[in-house]
Amino acid sequence: MPSMVAGLPTTDFFRPRDAPRGHASGCDPDRVLLIGAGPAVGWGVTTHELALPGALARALAVLTDRGCDVDLIAESGMDFTGVSLVVYERDLLRYDAVVLMVGVNEALRLTAVHTWCSGMSSVLSMLRKNLSVESEIIVVGVSPLRSLAAPGLRVGALKVKRALMLDRATFELCAKDQRTTFLSLPGLSAPSSKNNPELLQYVQWANVIGEILAPRLTALNYLDGDRRHTLVHRRRTVEADRQEANRQEVNRQEVVDELHLLPGEARVGLQRIVSLVKQAFNVEFALITVLDHDRMWYLARAGAALAETSRAASFCDLAILGNTALVVRDTRDDDRFRDNPLVVGDPHIRFYAGFPIESRLGQRIGSLCVIDSQPRRRADDVDVALLRQFAHLAERELWKHLPNADEEKKSRR
Repeated sequence: MPSMVAGLPTTDFFRPRDAPRGHASGCDPDRVLLIGAGPAVGWGVTTHELALPGALARALAVLTDRGCDVDLIAESGMDFTGVSLVVYERDLLRYDAVVLMVGVNEALRLTAVHTWCSGMSSVLSMLRKNLSVESEIIVVGVSPLRSLAAPGLRVGALKVKRALMLDRATFELCAKDQRTTFLSLPGLSAPSSKNNPELLQYVQWANVIGEILAPRLTALNYLDGDRRHTLVHRRRTVEADRQEANRQEVNRQEVVDELHLLPGEARVGLQRIVSLVKQAFNVEFALITVLDHDRMWYLARAGAALAETSRAASFCDLAILGNTALVVRDTRDDDRFRDNPLVVGDPHIRFYAGFPIESRLGQRIGSLCVIDSQPRRRADDVDVALLRQFAHLAERELWKHLPNADEEKKSRR
């Protein structure tokens, strides 16, 4: 028999199975990566929007008055070895912060403290190396263990004691770096007959994390674009940049190759999205583009037929370089595009706005974009937050028809 929480079964199947992301609308969004096990898995709810990613995105949006996306990589059995693989696979430079929830499984296995210290030291070192030098790292402790372990697991006094020992060691590791913070979460709330206790607990935990993280994200947001770009690349050599770019492009292309095999159902879903986008933005064209080797083609489009073009001439090749929308209000006023063949010739693009489309592992495979032959000069002409929401809808539709994150990682080993 499965264990019960709030009258509902909490087996491994009673957890979210939707896209691994929490989203809060708003402009100039922050981006956070949540990695780990325990509460990150989302026991007791059926969608990540109701679990910790969604709760954290909303908490941060309220505290910062900006949008927020919380990407999730979580498995019930994840330990520090699994986190190391995630850090290697993922492009972390796009994240403003990482929240690490690992240690539950080590405590349950009574892992030796010296083994834990060695593994966590390696994980934290990899995070610092691969993140921007200004990005924050929050490490969540594993005590109270009975609250953070999967429902139904027997957690004896010896395992609780081991969790406390691991937390003390983790606190000392985090104290060595000013941008790494150790944080303990409160225990489970008292059950309520009127409310889902899991929902209340995720909100409570999200608020605790948000109170620590929001001021630091706000401080980072105040940096001008040039300074943030410099901070991201300060530790990298030209050769390291080239090697990393090549590695990311290889991984990106592998995902693009799978898009050719998408079933018709996926194309229909994406077509509905671009049709809505075209109406919402009142533009001539709305497109979901794919950058494939040296060409750009369309996964879905609304508007007159457009031929595929070279990647070098595509606006989307620049759009995938950023974390937010690329908005070109008038191509004739932009040195990057005024001589572009798509500007001086058909379809005579004057206005462009595009938001990156990503795979589950974060590879930017193309963009959702809107195009018009008339410029958009007013500040309120382009709703970037709405474009971002539509892009996330497109990603969720794609992810339903692509291999999940675990299968993608296995295929790359």
